[in-house]
Amino acid sequence: MPWKRSLNSLAMLMLMSSSIANAQSADSFKTAEYNEIGYNVLDAVNAASAYANGYTGKGVIVGVCDDPINFLVPEFDLKQNSEMINVAGAGVYNWANFTHGTHVAGVVAASKNGLGMHGIAFDAEVKGSTAGRIYYSDGSFESRKDLYAYYVQHPEIKVINNSWGTGCYLTNIDDNQAYELVQSGVLTPTGNPEWQDYLYNNTIQFREAVAHDKLLVWAAGNNGHTMASIENTSPVFDRSLSNNFITVTAGDAAALHRNKTGGFDADCNAIAIFSDLAQYREDCVLNAPGVAIVSANADFAAAGQMDVIRYGTSQAAPLVTGVGALVQQAFPYLGGKQIGDVLLSTANNQIVAADGFFINVQEDPGEGDNKSELKINIFVPPGGAALDIEKAFEKAYAENEDLFWGFYGIKLSDDKTDGKKKLHSELDANVEIDVFEDVPVEALFGQGIVDAGKAVGGLGAINVRRLSAGDISDAYTVRGKAEKQALYSVDTQGYDSVWSNDIKEIRAGYIAADPLGSVKAADSTGADSDVKDLYDRWLYYQTNWLKNPKGVKDNNSYMVERYITDFNKQIADTGLVGLHAGLIKQGEGILNLTGNNTYQGSSIAVQGTLQIDGSVAGDAYSTGSGTITGKGTVNGSLYNDGRVQAGSYGSIENMQVRGGFNGSGTILLNTDGKKYNCLNVDGDAHIDRMEVKAANSAAPKSAAYLLLRIA
Repeated sequence: MPWKRSLNSLAMLMLMSSSIANAQSADSFKTAEYNEIGYNVLDAVNAASAYANGYTGKGVIVGVCDDPINFLVPEFDLKQNSEMINVAGAGVYNWANFTHGTHVAGVVAASKNGLGMHGIAFDAEVKGSTAGRIYYSDGSFESRKDLYAYYVQHPEIKVINNSWGTGCYLTNIDDNQAYELVQSGVLTPTGNPEWQDYLYNNTIQFREAVAHDKLLVWAAGNNGHTMASIENTSPVFDRSLSNNFITVTAGDAAALHRNKTGGFDADCNAIAIFSDLAQYREDCVLNAPGVAIVSANADFAAAGQMDVIRYGTSQAAPLVTGVGALVQQAFPYLGGKQIGDVLLSTANNQIVAADGFFINVQEDPGEGDNKSELKINIFVPPGGAALDIEKAFEKAYAENEDLFWGFYGIKLSDDKTDGKKKLHSELDANVEIDVFEDVPVEALFGQGIVDAGKAVGGLGAINVRRLSAGDISDAYTVRGKAEKQALYSVDTQGYDSVWSNDIKEIRAGYIAADPLGSVKAADSTGADSDVKDLYDRWLYYQTNWLKNPKGVKDNNSYMVERYITDFNKQIADTGLVGLHAGLIKQGEGILNLTGNNTYQGSSIAVQGTLQIDGSVAGDAYSTGSGTITGKGTVNGSLYNDGRVQAGSYGSIENMQVRGGFNGSGTILLNTDGKKYNCLNVDGDAHIDRMEVKAANSAAPKSAAYLLLRIA
């Protein structure tokens, strides 16, 4: 017989389980407690690198919406401000029936106290909200309508974990009537059938949380679909939710092998066998380990066991939530949406299919005598070699037999009639295999595996798809040309911080053969490589649902075609297609860019100081009360209508400008009496309208030659 299953098939609403410190080396954090959460789990998400930089979640409070959390478990004994903010029923729990929320909370923030395991953000605090108002004996619950009310009233809580949902999916939507039925459930007020009222009531709560800039991190679901559950895909119908939702698919850390380039050689079982995937939400999906995760046991007192092992996207999501807490500690001025920007743009997407394919198991409610309908999904990357499907499954089964058998009763056995191996299952006598071709990494892992060490280095890309029409500006140049660009605005609110990652740009485009809709085809391997993922997505949808008359067995062709049409119309309406990205610095404080930044738009200081100690590809502007400073390189021109000071703030160093230098602002001179900071300008410099100041007093204009070299 199979194991008792740790994953829930959800027909009803149910939980889906299945301050910089003194520098230390990353390896010094890899203690027994670090490793206890699961083999390779924290290493796969590069947690120790974040800890070595001083980020542990200290001073941050995260929200966990789940079933009740037992904070008496010793794993939480160092918490000072963690609690449940509401109760279910009478508030008296049989902890044997409520283990899910405690396990999830432990993955986020279990204390580093020398006992058992520790959470990824072990110094963070947790405020728990019960997802259910009343719980029933089968594990389902009546959802509450004030799920996020406490969080909305507390602006310091920016990241909220949601490891709950239904077993409903955007499948078998085969005509406009079916599509509009789901759409009306998400968007239309009460008066609909009960399941539609449930969707709309959720939408109202989601909108309130998003209006207060909360980042909602979601478990994708555990039924092996190409898409996540309906809560995750609500933004398909209500785009206002999109940028504050992150869906998390589950991986198996034991199947991820770090390679020489820092990416992963991933075995065929690297996607957890049960995990729902990223279809329709690829830009807002991350992956994290969700197989054999050890965390706190709510029933520890009765069971005599402090920690237990669980499987599920429910365990993957809190790893992402915890990394969100580390980012919040590193950059306290960021709101929920921008914390999401950092998480998504720094994920590790260098994932190579070492076996030439990935695999999972899709489970749907059965008909007749079948307990479930099971389907093996095999995913072949673009350009992948032709697979012997039987041998591919045999390989996957040999490496993961415990899960195939334990969760689904699937086994391979020799058929006595022809000697070939046959699939059998105690849950479904007719297990089929479906092969998906031209499957990009984003369809499975989304933007990649969450990377804590990189995330605490700040933004990794300006993704124009996550901006809006209101971010379009024609007031600045793009590499010297007067054209519109999409500006990413960051307000440092008086904080000083460093963004050390190389910040690239990801332009908006269409899911199409030519994502930029241009007369000249996009150069997907060169200048237009940032939109290649949109072409890859189009090819994936075409190959498996639209182009192939037979296609895969899921009846999703109408939904796929409608999604592409709606996506392309929405992005066209924004006016963002093809626009390059720029960065605009607001608020007091210093933002230091130390990476090799390749976004093509302008870098603009409107307030405070934008310090360029690395390089920017385009032009730079100081305007208003803003200051441009740094010891790095501006590869375009520098326009000074605010203040410019060569050298890192307050230091005597040089800045390189590859273009020209113009404007009517102030040049700040810094000197120790022997050396001067110097602006090296390769192009034309026009400083006749600028004022030169030393500290707070004007210096003689004849001193200008000391701080400006013109090639």
